[in-house]
Amino acid sequence: MSRSRSPDSKGVLFIVGTGPGDAGHITSHALYVIAQSEYVVGHRFYLDMLGEALKGKQVVSSSMGGEVERARRSVELAKDHVVTIVSGGDPGVYGMASIVLEVMDSLGLDIPVEVVPGVTAATAAAARLGSPLSGDFAVISLSDLLTPWGSIVKRLEAVLSAGIPVVLYNPRSEQRSGNLHSALAIATRTLPEGTPWAW
Repeated sequence: MSRSRSPDSKGVLFIVGTGPGDAGHITSHALYVIAQSEYVVGHRFYLDMLGEALKGKQVVSSSMGGEVERARRSVELAKDHVVTIVSGGDPGVYGMASIVLEVMDSLGLDIPVEVVPGVTAATAAAARLGSPLSGDFAVISLSDLLTPWGSIVKRLEAVLSAGIPVVLYNPRSEQRSGNLHSALAIATRTLPEGTPWAW
């Protein structure tokens, strides 16, 4: 997604995917827009991965859990500056894109924005495993922070019974230590014995 420059705006906002955690998977376009940016905003982990690409930039970092505040800060800066906010993987897949765009809409701002795609953890892992996602597949998050666990269970049961590969995102956190175990239990009773899986 991209929007052309507004005559009322001096700034631009790039929402950039940094890939699955290996600096070698960052796209050349992602590095290009970061190079054009005055400010780079993001979680410390993703910023550390960028290394020399941040040289000469104003860096605004924060810890996990500050997604809305990061989005708000990047939008405010982008009123008058060229800003990149980084997101792991692809910013549109459980990433920062929707949060940033929602913040922009809630503030009634019309800032030029471009979502710069990144390599997802799903496709990066699949490449190492022999490309099991070469046909239809499903991606499900196990985070019940915004989605009730009952809804997640229904989705898991539906896609697992469909016989297509399933990728699980957000498998665990300090607050969600049992969701992955529960999801694997559902898979065990739904899938044929011997179905391959990888962690």
